[in-house]
Amino acid sequence: MKNNLRPFPEELQPGYYPFSTAVQLRFGDIDVNSHVNNVSVARLFEEGRLKFALCYRNTEYENMSASDEKLVVASSLINYIGEVFYPESVRIYLGVAEVGASSFTQSCLMLQKGSPVAHSRVSLVRVDGGQSKPLSESLRKSLLSFKVGS
Repeated sequence: MKNNLRPFPEELQPGYYPFSTAVQLRFGDIDVNSHVNNVSVARLFEEGRLKFALCYRNTEYENMSASDEKLVVASSLINYIGEVFYPESVRIYLGVAEVGASSFTQSCLMLQKGSPVAHSRVSLVRVDGGQSKPLSESLRKSLLSFKVGS
């Protein structure tokens, strides 16, 4: 996938993604304009990424910190497509766009009431002692099974 700031047309289609999850909004997510603020949109994507990680790592949250494969966010881009309103939940669609030697990129789409409201691309890097480290073969295999557009 080419580096692009705007989502590609296929990234705005829920069927492009192999995984989805619902995320409930909180009253504290809204701002003085009565819509969900941009910081909360980032948090909603974060919640979706956590649920996705539990899936592709085939684990429970309690076991995540015990893993020797620590992943950190290296870059995050959010495109705000429409307003998000409380209290309607959102559905986040996620998949792996690219897999490198020590990192991978996720594509994420947020829908509310069936309409795209935000898109995100996030690159995560495996680290150990502050240095990047190659992804394990088992993690690489799992990530590739969640490729977008498959």
